[in-house]
Order: sequence, then structure tokens, then C-alpha cells
Amino acid sequence: MENLVKYKKSEHKFVYAWFDNSEKLPYSRSQHLTDLPDSIDVVILTHPDNLVERELQEMEKVRQDKGTRIIHEISYEDIKTAYDKKVKDNSSGTNAVEENEAEAEDPFLAYLEEQVGTELSRTDKYGYDGICIGYNGKRTLHMTDNEKMQYTLYQQTYFNAINVWLEKHTGKWFAFKGLPQNLLDKSFLSECKHIILDTAKAASTEELTFNILEAIAEEVPTDRFIVGIPTVSLDTNDNKTGYFHDGKECALTAAALWIGISASDFTKAGLGVFEVQHDYYSSDGNYHHVKEAINIMNPAPIIK
Repeated sequence: MENLVKYKKSEHKFVYAWFDNSEKLPYSRSQHLTDLPDSIDVVILTHPDNLVERELQEMEKVRQDKGTRIIHEISYEDIKTAYDKKVKDNSSGTNAVEENEAEAEDPFLAYLEEQVGTELSRTDKYGYDGICIGYNGKRTLHMTDNEKMQYTLYQQTYFNAINVWLEKHTGKWFAFKGLPQNLLDKSFLSECKHIILDTAKAASTEELTFNILEAIAEEVPTDRFIVGIPTVSLDTNDNKTGYFHDGKECALTAAALWIGISASDFTKAGLGVFEVQHDYYSSDGNYHHVKEAINIMNPAPIIK
């Protein structure tokens, strides 16, 4: 375990894993943080609130024993989707959204500030090691002046709250996930450990390269890209999720091999694994594909 902790502090290809912790009374080992592959560097809990004592204990154990960092994701798109649903569900009668409308010219701004503050507070509340900021955004090229003004205001409000938090939490892990090319102010990316691209829909390694090249823009660091790949679906009829080339190649394995090939324009810093718990049920053994991908990217030294 001591060597494992040293390894995670050394130069290597990083592995992020998104872990579904929605089940509070686990009935399978796939629902335990302690059963995840030891060499995963950072785990993102997909349900970061309402953690129970068992989860907190497991978080502390993998942190202390394995040097694994546990963080949570804050997604602008998820906040906007939740707000739109709230407006739709409360389209008639007096509600909190309408009350906000009376107090603010744009009610979403108040909701956005409040929600970001609430989600950021979970880091201290549950002792997370850091955060992953999610933001996709849009291209502004064809926006009207009013659309661009609103887009700018929303983006600034979101990131201003995050920047204030970061100034007070300088020791925390900080990563970005999304489309960096759509950020109006990209300067904060230099402070991110990694830039994670959601390449879950990629059908080949060529598409992984294309996604990174699309993300490269002025002020976007090119030395810290992580590509996000889903594990194979538990639905045996699904030959798309977790595969390249229409079910002919395991995406995690292919991506790991691709990461091992140097690129001239950017650095492949590692791999993100979505729905990591699904790989527990691999027919070749628990977490077979995740372990294989890690070993491909970070092969154990050969001792002669």
C-alpha cells in the first residue's frame, strides 16, 4: 500500500472513475468504494449529497490506504436542466421560481448562484478532496447580441462563484470537464489538474483525437487532456456503449492503447471511466477492463 501511494504521487497516466453511489444499503460488492481497483487515482461520486456513515468510512479508508482522491462534480448543464424542469413543473400557481422573478430581472441567475453555493458547500460538509467543474456551453459565433449578453452573464455568474470558492480552498483537487473551447475566459484552466473531455459517444480512437483537436483553442492548456470512456453496458443487447467499431472492440482497452501513443500537438494525460461499477460484472473477472486499461497505460516495471 505504501508503494501504491508513492505511485500515485509519481508521474503516470491518471485514471478518473465515475462511481454510482446511489444505493445506501449495498447488496453487491460493486456498490463499495473499497472494491474499486487500487490504481484508480480519482473517484467522482455521482450522488454527492446525503452520504451515509458507511460511505464516509469507505472514503476515508481508500484515501488513507490507497491514496485515492474522492471528489464530486458540479455541472452547469445539470443545474440548468433542473431549473427548467422546476419552471415547467410549477407553471401554474405561486412558487419559488415566480417569487424569484419578482426579485430579479432574470430569475435563473438567483437560482444558479444559490445552487452552485449549495453544491460547493458539500466539499467541506463531507470532506471531499476536491471538485470537478462541468461546463459545455455553446459557440457564440451565430448568437445575437442579446443572446451573447445573456450567455456571458450566465457563464460569468457560474464561474465567479467557483473562483471565489477556489481562492479559499487552494489545497483542493480541481479538474474541468466539458468543452473548454466554449469558455469565454479560459485563464482558470491553467489551474486545473486535468481537462476531461466527455468522449462517451466516440466510436473510434480517431474520434478521440478529433475531440481533443476541437478542444484546443487559445489559452487552453494542451498538456492535461483526459478522455472519458464508458464501461460496457449491463444490457447484453447494447453493443454500442463501451465499444468501438460497432461492438468489435472494447473502448477502454483501445483508448488505453491510444493513450500510450504520443501525439505532437497535445498530451494524453490519462483516462476517465464512466459508470465504472458496471465493469465489476465483467465476464473475465471483477473490473477486468478497467484493470487492463490501467496496466496498459502504466505497465509495472520489469525487474531483471
